[in-house]
Amino acid sequence: MQRLSSLLALALTLGVAAHSGRAAAQTEEAPANAASESPVGQFSGSVSLNQDVFFGFYPTVAGGYRLHEIIDLTFYGIVWTTSSFSFNSGGGGLWTEAGVGANFVLLGGDLNINPQVGILNGTLLSGSNRPLAFEGIVPNLTVNYDSRFVEAELYFGYYIALRGERANDFIHYWANAGAKPFASLGRAGSIFSVGVHWEHLRLSRTVGGDPADIYKWIGPYVQFSLPHGFSLRFAGGWDVESSASPDFYKLSVGMSF
Repeated sequence: MQRLSSLLALALTLGVAAHSGRAAAQTEEAPANAASESPVGQFSGSVSLNQDVFFGFYPTVAGGYRLHEIIDLTFYGIVWTTSSFSFNSGGGGLWTEAGVGANFVLLGGDLNINPQVGILNGTLLSGSNRPLAFEGIVPNLTVNYDSRFVEAELYFGYYIALRGERANDFIHYWANAGAKPFASLGRAGSIFSVGVHWEHLRLSRTVGGDPADIYKWIGPYVQFSLPHGFSLRFAGGWDVESSASPDFYKLSVGMSF
């Protein structure tokens, strides 16, 4: 536990305020939109390069297979590269996440609801003195809405330790909503959107300590969604928790196919 506390403290010292995202993936990397217009039996996928002030650099891969007009089988993977999430902070035994789920396509493809379950591998949740496969589980939900003039996204993931000391559990969620102010100009105008991003990471349980908020981010974002599935989104603003850094920034560059 002392080693894991030091690991988290190192992350805070590096300007990371205590996933992801997924996180989580974050993962804002769900293949829902890419699959929304696919015929039955068609594959879809996306690759995203992500970087933010807490999780560092984390590439993600997501895919889907259309089982029905409104149902996709989905899968994803997140490669967490931050050394403080690795075994002894040395870069070995990096935290690794992979999962599967189902995506439900509604409102003619404008709304996608994607529950998934991921497996965590490493030491961050377990508190083990060696990397463990299947050290934790992360049930997660991504909801995307994307219409001609409006877009919105919600992600929620609950990171639960399964092995070792079961040292730490985390809750990670975000929500963002925006508008496409030039969509009335046609296809060229619809590539640009702007909105507000909110994100919260909480240490919900820890052995020998109390739950704590690690960061609470809020700020604007801008996004460019080009033809052929290329997109770029940048968000930046303030950490209202301010336990390590007063600001946050987050960049995602993705390609859907």
